[in-house]
Amino acid sequence: MLTSVIRNGAKYAAPVIGSAIDFGMQKAQGESTGDALIKTGGHIGAGLAGAAIGYAIPIPGVGTAVGFVVGVAGSMAFDWVYDNKKDIAKSASKGLKKVGDAFKSFTSGLDTVFG
Repeated sequence: MLTSVIRNGAKYAAPVIGSAIDFGMQKAQGESTGDALIKTGGHIGAGLAGAAIGYAIPIPGVGTAVGFVVGVAGSMAFDWVYDNKKDIAKSASKGLKKVGDAFKSFTSGLDTVFG
């Protein structure tokens, strides 16, 4: 009975403790509470994705390593996108405007063809 309690406690407590440490470290580094919460959520998602990918690889040790790398890389990518979201949105907006301008330029001459 005690073994079961310890096993289940470790199984469910470890991710919660890890998330609390992640959040606390971000706050200590100066992140706002909202940003720290969002990033912690992103890190949890990246970790779960890494775990799922690693679990799918049936070679002992290899799946663990691949899952770890995917989880860490995913967390880093999430942070980069989140920290640069305004610049990314601005670049995407400029790119979409160029596409729209090109489409408008292309279609502006069609009325003379089909007019």
